[in-house]
Amino acid sequence: MGGLAALLCVSIYVFALWTSPPTRFDDSYMFLRYANNLIAGHGHAWDAGGEQVYGSTSLLHVGVVTLLKYSLSGLTDARLLLLASALPGALMLAMLVVTCGRFSTHRLLHRHYALWAGLLMPTLALSGIVLYHHRTGMDTMLATLCNAALICFTMRAARQGTVRHVAPVVVAGYLAFLARPDNGIYATLFPVLCFLLLGSGLRGKQIVVFAASMVGVLAVDAVVKWTVFGTPLPLAFYAKQHGAYAGYANPEGPNPLLLLQTFLGVVLPFLCVILLLANRRTKPIVVVFFVPVALTFGYYFTVNQIMGVAGRFYMPSLPFFVVAAALMLDEQFREVGSKGLFRPKELLLRLTVLLLILAVGRQTLAHASAWYQKGLAEKAAAVVPRTYETPAAKPLPPVDRWEALGAMARIAEDAPRGTTIALSEHGLIGASAPQVVLIDLVGLHDRQFAMHGFFAEELFRRKPDLIWMAHYHYTHIVGSILDSKPFWKDYTFYPGAFDYGLAVRNESPHFNALSVLIDRQWKDMYGDLDPRQYATVSRPAGR
Repeated sequence: MGGLAALLCVSIYVFALWTSPPTRFDDSYMFLRYANNLIAGHGHAWDAGGEQVYGSTSLLHVGVVTLLKYSLSGLTDARLLLLASALPGALMLAMLVVTCGRFSTHRLLHRHYALWAGLLMPTLALSGIVLYHHRTGMDTMLATLCNAALICFTMRAARQGTVRHVAPVVVAGYLAFLARPDNGIYATLFPVLCFLLLGSGLRGKQIVVFAASMVGVLAVDAVVKWTVFGTPLPLAFYAKQHGAYAGYANPEGPNPLLLLQTFLGVVLPFLCVILLLANRRTKPIVVVFFVPVALTFGYYFTVNQIMGVAGRFYMPSLPFFVVAAALMLDEQFREVGSKGLFRPKELLLRLTVLLLILAVGRQTLAHASAWYQKGLAEKAAAVVPRTYETPAAKPLPPVDRWEALGAMARIAEDAPRGTTIALSEHGLIGASAPQVVLIDLVGLHDRQFAMHGFFAEELFRRKPDLIWMAHYHYTHIVGSILDSKPFWKDYTFYPGAFDYGLAVRNESPHFNALSVLIDRQWKDMYGDLDPRQYATVSRPAGR
């Protein structure tokens, strides 16, 4: 019966992925820019021939995308990105089934993989949130797969109790770290706790060997990255710290509490099992699996989770909830034998406590999330909008963000080689135009802006030919550009054009070519509206 349910779920899962539309997760396309440069021999550079930068948070995902791009050159970018996230997602589901079946010990559960597939697949493979992350093209599922592998190899080493099984744990931990550096707590702390509390045999020796090996590997990793990139951590680590984006104002987020709430909805079935079965015997499992999770989640509250859609940063912890629930269920089966999981009175009491915890927890999280959201809205409302004077009789009509991205990508794709474009939304554009130099205003791929913050003097020192204004949530960046004398002296500005506003440098050697390209996309997007009527004739009022 479990096998039939699993087969049905797999069929629906495969069909859902096969019929997926192209991803609109703009950040995923940035991996293609790095992949194209690697294949072309430029190394891990954001701009062809430029300096090596640690701009991709997941070096391992860059490697996966590069391998797919090199091997499957006939695939469209959108299909390639789908494969880059869906394939690790499928492997992650298989890894969890294997892990739960292998490390459960009760005769009804041990190595009954069809049963585990029937239990896990309906919850995971058909979850809208999990399926969403399978489709984005991002590193989320790869990081989740690596954590699942880390758990599997660590449990194997802990059960075997020998030193020789520690080496695969070190490899799995390092891969998890490469998949996402915020997996570092899982990669370093989880094996130590697992050997200590769930291990057998030479657990002390295992801890020493693992700790020494992992410290050595991470030390070498840091030296190599510092030498190559000028920093041991990805630029996003600096750029997304709280306060790094001065004046960032988004009334809808990122709200870490709301994103956590989204993720907890995905793992709710496993969370219920964990809460229902928690007792003194299962305390070591809770400590081993959820101390690293708690510390990692705590770290997420110290960063700005921009583009943390659908709990993306929390999702790699999914295997810890799944495997912990499986081990606790196995422990309960072994304890009670054939007597049933609980006596009626005990079951009623546990269910009552569980419902109470869930109700109180849900209300507490909802109220805290609403409070946090209110603060975001107040911060955004405090920003005074700027107004512009143009000859146009009516404002430009609003456009879809993805259509604007597509239009700018076509401009960049046809732009002369060496054209410099400054912007904040750079994924699709970066993948479409490898010959163009892209200045990342938000610092995710620009060491100067990531580590020292944005300053307009540096931007205009580089003389970008085209400025597609930063997303309007980055109020400090936008304001700094608009308050700069070089901007009004050297550029023609079309506020609101292609969603965020567009400025062309008047003395650019590519001015005529860019003007033709802009006019072409303008006509497709705005019809007969004359772009010259939408150029500013005065500096904006208001801050």
